[in-house]
Amino acid sequence: MPLFGQRGHDEAGSDATPPPDAPAAPPSVEAGDVELPEFIGERERLAQLRKSDGRFFTSRDSLDSLLLFDDLGLEPVGSVLGATMYHIGWVKQTWRDSREVPELTQMMYNARELMMSRLLDEARELGADGIIDIRLNIYYWDWGPELAEFVATGTAVRYRDPARRRAPDAPPFTTEYDGRGVWRLRRLGFAPLAFVMGNCVWHVAHQSLRATLNRVGRNVEMPNFTQALYSARELAMVRMQEEAQRLGGDGITTHSLSDAKRGWGDHVMEFTAFGNTVKRIPGERPPLSPSLIFDVSS
Repeated sequence: MPLFGQRGHDEAGSDATPPPDAPAAPPSVEAGDVELPEFIGERERLAQLRKSDGRFFTSRDSLDSLLLFDDLGLEPVGSVLGATMYHIGWVKQTWRDSREVPELTQMMYNARELMMSRLLDEARELGADGIIDIRLNIYYWDWGPELAEFVATGTAVRYRDPARRRAPDAPPFTTEYDGRGVWRLRRLGFAPLAFVMGNCVWHVAHQSLRATLNRVGRNVEMPNFTQALYSARELAMVRMQEEAQRLGGDGITTHSLSDAKRGWGDHVMEFTAFGNTVKRIPGERPPLSPSLIFDVSS
C-alpha cells in the first residue's frame, strides 16, 4: 500500500507540458524521485539521530527529568518505539472449566516480547545504554476487533562518560521510571536493570444452577471464584518475580497488577504484572540529606 497515495492525472494526459510559470511538480514515488524506507521509515529516523552524534535528540521526558540528567551522567539520545499488530485468538472453554488458558497466555507473552525486542533494537541502533520512561499500551481498532496493536515507547539514554557505557554484548537497561525516578533510585543505592512482566489468561468457571439458587438473597463468599482469581493473580506475580531473578536483580520496585478482558468470551480475562527490576550499586550508599520545609501557601 503506497504511503503517499497516488496522484490523479489531468484531462490532457501524462504527456501534457506544464506552462513555464507552473510550480515544480512534487516528488513522485512512482517516478522514483522518492525512495521509501524499508520498514515504515524508522531506520531513516534513527540514522538521522545517530549521525547528529548527540547534537540533536528527541525525548518524551519532562523538563524536571532532563534537569537531573547531568547529575546522573546521562544524556538523551532519542525517542524509541516498539510495536506489533497481533491477532487475538480464541480457545473454546467448557462452561464449568476453571483453569489457565496456556495458549492465550503464551500468545500475549509472544506479542509483548516482540514489542519489547523492537524497542531494544532501536535503542541499540542509537548506541544507547538504556531506555527510561517506558510506556506500554494495547490498542484495538474498529476495522479489526480481533486485532490488537501492542506499542511500547520510551526515551533512549547514553552515559556521557565512555568508560561507563555498556559492553557491546550487554542489553540496554529498561525501566518505566523517568529521570526523576532513576535519580531517586541512585540516591538509594540502586540502579535500574530491566522492566519485567508476567501474565496469566484464566477462564473462571460458571456456577451450577443449584449453586446459583442457593445464594439467592444471601451475602456469602463464592470460594470457587475467589480461588480462581487468586490463582490467576498469583501466577502473574510469580512469573514477574521469576523473570527478575533470572536477570540477576536484587528486587522489584513500583510494580503493578492489572486485569482486562480481551474479547475472548465470557469469564475469560488476563492478569498482568509489571515491575522494575533493580540492582544494588557496589560500595557505600550515597547519604540522604532530608530537610524541613514549611509550606505556608495555603
